[in-house]
Amino acid sequence: MKYLVLIGILIYSFDVKSQNNDVLFFEKNLNNTLHFYVANTTKTKQEVELQIVNSKGLRGDKKPQTKEIAPRDTLLFYSFSIIGAYSYNYNIKATPLFEIEQVSSDLETNFDEGVVIFFKPDCPRSQRTLSYLIENDIEFKILNVTENKDYPVLMMQLLKEKRKSSKQLLYPVVLVNGEVYFNFDIPQSFQKIFNEF
Repeated sequence: MKYLVLIGILIYSFDVKSQNNDVLFFEKNLNNTLHFYVANTTKTKQEVELQIVNSKGLRGDKKPQTKEIAPRDTLLFYSFSIIGAYSYNYNIKATPLFEIEQVSSDLETNFDEGVVIFFKPDCPRSQRTLSYLIENDIEFKILNVTENKDYPVLMMQLLKEKRKSSKQLLYPVVLVNGEVYFNFDIPQSFQKIFNEF
């Protein structure tokens, strides 16, 4: 609850320029200095890349900044001196960072109950799926296919048993109470897949 109050205060105190499901970008003008902040509104650590571009009337280091922001936290990214009428644009990208050890499981998993994900850490689709599950408080087990050579074999065996095949297989492969999903639209299919769970 205290985090919600903090975010509410931040929204009131700052000029909010952008928001998406993951991060909020704020500016605050204080004593002729313009400060840029990013707030992580999720329950997952985020790696945020921010770049100020096409700026006028601002003096300071404009190199792109990449920072990790803890869940429900806010960080200062830039401070610029205001030297006249100012304007700027910015580019922002947020990527969820998951601690695989915190959500890993082993081959004792029951594939007919709950949510099980065959996950690739470098796969943006896998990252978005985990982010959705965490944000919606859906319990799941994860099998990192790059961590254990048995997991891809097991995954293909399950697909074969469920008579699911595809010329191209996109990660993640998700089992929900024994039903297999893969190559699904993200995030459009999430509600359909997880609605009944």
